[in-house]
Amino acid sequence: MDVEAKNQIYQIVRQLATEGKSIIFVSSEVEELPLVCDRILLLQQGTLTRTLTSPVSTEELMAEILASH
Repeated sequence: MDVEAKNQIYQIVRQLATEGKSIIFVSSEVEELPLVCDRILLLQQGTLTRTLTSPVSTEELMAEILASH
């Protein structure tokens, strides 16, 4: 997916969130999660291992991911 398409998706997700709607956003691209999400749930083998709330930096998120493995 190109950068412009991603930006459009981020904009739609943010708009839905401001309308009070919940969105489940799944991504393997860690750096995009803090840009879109106000809560990040980390799963390992189907088990919830961490819950992070915004604001969270990419570095902090990576540290949490590494700590949960």
